[in-house]
Amino acid sequence: MRLVMLFVGAVVVLLMAGCGGSEEGPQPFKVGVASVKITPEKEGLYLGGWGENRRYTKIHDDIYARAIVFERGDTKVAWVALDLVGLMEPDVEDIRARVKDLPPANIVIACSHVHSAPDTIGLWGPDEATCGVDPEYLEFVKARTADAIKQALQATHVARVRLAQAKAPARCAINHQDAATIDSTISILQAVNPADEPVATVVNWACHPECLDKHNLEITSDYVHWLRQVVEADTGAPCIFFNGALGGMVSPDIEEHTFAEAERVGTTVGQVVVEALKEAEGPLRPDLAFRSEKVTVPVANETLRQAAKVGLIAAYRGQAMKEVQADIAVMWLGPSVWMTMPGEPLPAVGLEAKDLVTADYEFLVSLANSELGYILPKAFWEREQYKYEMSMSIGPDTADLCLSVLRSLLNGAPEWATAKKSAGTAASKEKPGTEKKPVAEAEAPAVSAPENPVTSVGAVPAGKQAAPLPQPEPTTPATPGANTEPVSGE
Repeated sequence: MRLVMLFVGAVVVLLMAGCGGSEEGPQPFKVGVASVKITPEKEGLYLGGWGENRRYTKIHDDIYARAIVFERGDTKVAWVALDLVGLMEPDVEDIRARVKDLPPANIVIACSHVHSAPDTIGLWGPDEATCGVDPEYLEFVKARTADAIKQALQATHVARVRLAQAKAPARCAINHQDAATIDSTISILQAVNPADEPVATVVNWACHPECLDKHNLEITSDYVHWLRQVVEADTGAPCIFFNGALGGMVSPDIEEHTFAEAERVGTTVGQVVVEALKEAEGPLRPDLAFRSEKVTVPVANETLRQAAKVGLIAAYRGQAMKEVQADIAVMWLGPSVWMTMPGEPLPAVGLEAKDLVTADYEFLVSLANSELGYILPKAFWEREQYKYEMSMSIGPDTADLCLSVLRSLLNGAPEWATAKKSAGTAASKEKPGTEKKPVAEAEAPAVSAPENPVTSVGAVPAGKQAAPLPQPEPTTPATPGANTEPVSGE
């Protein structure tokens, strides 16, 4: 009888360890979060996007580097969201090199592509022949971004996640080139501490942050500011935004380029996120795995090659730039799959990437680890309507090469991960109440691209406090390079 009681007691302890929030369980799942301002302290910097010679005159709202770290067992990954127009791969590698406690490949750095933040590419200086990057500000961004990652690494503690998915409502985003093809899915992850208090909310949605146009000279994160503000006011925890398949040309569906319209779009999407979280799945202690691989893309765009050679693209100043590289990554986190693209994929490319997997929740993070401009399906290079997008793209092979790397990475999925599809064979899995491949509202007409289209290459509120995360003991970093060893399930 004593042996039987001991056995029953051991089973109860194991079950409690698997379901509770204690670190006593095997390979606890941890999350760390940090937010660091990258608002310029230097006056008169050139703004990236829209056109040349836009010097900022005032600050409307602060811009940030926001980092979230996921950890379980030997797998540890940092995802960073920057309120910037973009960063090229050499600058990403510079930031990664400053973080000694994490393999470089396990750091994903993505930009929102906002058009009202300082130029960090170089294409938007005082004129078409002068680089717009301020070296002091770029160094400031790199140092602050590295600090955000380090702070998040130090803040990791036991957590759980909730996952949700929703559809952006009408009059939020529109594909100016093809109104019927757009990914309006909003993918949401919320991390909570053992007391079930929110620690952070991650939002992934596709839309250019360009409610403000070329006439705006104020620093702002555009609609992202209000989206985060709404979510943070409800949850009391930081909100981190990653953009999706925003290319060619997914823009806010607005009446005019004003702060009022930016507030409307951001507030509307933020409210959808808050409502979706009420029906979120979880809290879960998810399994975690991560893989990454470099893609090498030949630069067929002679104009961009010349721009680099004469120093207009700061990261490649003086170089022939015959080819460029960037890391593409895939992360499996419980029933969700996260994929990256090193530029601005058109919705057709983004939806094809999502169609490579069957998962309950799919995150596609664009402008990640580099900014290769528009990523078009190769067939679109025969279409006159995409002439502008082609002029701001590395070349016609970019989409195929990126998708090929994604397929390779997905083929290495851990056994516990959501079953992936063989290319073009299995049907997509849909979550009840949502569309796997959402499209624009029926009444949204196709409209022509805006005049002077977007150039594409080169706080928690007062009264609420984020849930506390005790400081952990230092842990051994994951093995450098692609992480292919998933953490065993419970």
